[in-house]
Amino acid sequence: MATSMADLADAVPYGLGDAMCEGIAVIEIGPRHKKYCVHRALLTHHSEYFCKALNGPWKEAQEGRIAIEDIGTEEFNIFIHWIYTQTFPELHDIEAWDRILGNSDLPHSGRDI
Repeated sequence: MATSMADLADAVPYGLGDAMCEGIAVIEIGPRHKKYCVHRALLTHHSEYFCKALNGPWKEAQEGRIAIEDIGTEEFNIFIHWIYTQTFPELHDIEAWDRILGNSDLPHSGRDI
């Protein structure tokens, strides 16, 4: 079944102001469950995972709360920065970026970029 443009228009907020009216989801990240309060519309617009989790017949959709233990806060911070600004954060901590990208075996210069 093909998705019509009208269906897509209904599913995607047409502006940031609309996204702010859709409500907040609480995302708990990592083993310590650091809480992020994120606009639900931005999560569901930018992530198929969050779209399914927050709109399906799941407990998470009803409660507006999702716990994800297998990623770190550094990675999630980048995602949050992206969904709100459509940019990546500046590279201030090269070692943190190397951990995120899986480059922990690379030598470091010992300085921040």
